[in-house]
Amino acid sequence: MSQAEPLRSEVDEMVAHKVRHAVGVQALRKIGKIVAGEQQVTPSAEDFFANHAPTKNAASTEIIEHKVRDAVAVNALHKIASIVAEEQQAEAEKAQVLRWLMRYGWLAVIAMAALLAKLTGVL
Repeated sequence: MSQAEPLRSEVDEMVAHKVRHAVGVQALRKIGKIVAGEQQVTPSAEDFFANHAPTKNAASTEIIEHKVRDAVAVNALHKIASIVAEEQQAEAEKAQVLRWLMRYGWLAVIAMAALLAKLTGVL
């Protein structure tokens, strides 16, 4: 199992959730328009199904899924960018410590050698 597969399944899950949410929001808006009197209620089931043919719903669902996938992809890219930024910050801090050790570490080695020489009686 590659590392991309869990991410892909997570993205698919998020897309499905966002699509369900978007469809629910559309339904709530339509209900709100009906309640406000801005939109008429269809008189029969035949009219309802004629106005909401599967091709219309499929096309609008595809558009919604595409937009949701784009939004999820952008969100994932932001998360990846923040992870990369954190890792780069950690690498920069490590590099700074190593540079400090290279600059001043030799002084610590000389001090420890002098202390050891003093303790052993050489100096």
